[in-house]
Amino acid sequence: MKKQVYFLLPVLFLMGSCMAFAQDTEMQDSKAMKKDKASKSQEFIETAASGGMMEVQLGQMAMEKASSEAVKEFGQTMVDDHGKANEELKTLASSNGFTIPESMMDKHQKKVDKFSDLEGEEFDQEYMKAMVKDHKKDVSEFEKAAKNAENTEVQAWAQKTVDVLKQHLQMAEDIQQSVQASAN
Repeated sequence: MKKQVYFLLPVLFLMGSCMAFAQDTEMQDSKAMKKDKASKSQEFIETAASGGMMEVQLGQMAMEKASSEAVKEFGQTMVDDHGKANEELKTLASSNGFTIPESMMDKHQKKVDKFSDLEGEEFDQEYMKAMVKDHKKDVSEFEKAAKNAENTEVQAWAQKTVDVLKQHLQMAEDIQQSVQASAN
């Protein structure tokens, strides 16, 4: 009988260790998934903030460099709407422990730099082409965040903002058509 007890003790100990290891692994997997979701939200916020900074800066350039009054007005709309969205995003980020970049990402800065040498009709055409392309991409990214972000405040902000981005996209497409028509 004693031999059986001595034999069973290590077996029971091993089983207990395996169960504890399995629970620990599940907890680590759960933590990793939460961290991955949080890092995706952080990545979305950083990209949205950088893109918003780019939209404001390009909007300011449009107000100065565009020849078309419609393009200048669109630039003003970008400054106003994206400036407001940037402020909302800063508040959202700070209240939820996310960080906002101090300056634009390289990909956004390169777009701004591209427009620094353009003026007049050339600026109008290139700017509106870029705004259509950027806003199509933005609408897609914000719709994903509105559905998939784990933070409900990030979801709500993305949904509210995607509605504005859709308006911007429609405006950009309309202005792009009129700019192209006047150039021909």
